[in-house]
Amino acid sequence: ASADLNHDGLDDLIIGAQQADPNGNADAGSVYVIFGRR
Repeated sequence: ASADLNHDGLDDLIIGAQQADPNGNADAGSVYVIFGRR
């Protein structure tokens, strides 16, 4: 998905990892955001 999350006029990329295990929490999931730049 993409959206302008930080309102800078550039689209940001949102990536969901449904079965990620952050901090040992099985299948808790994670979300990653890559901010757009010029």
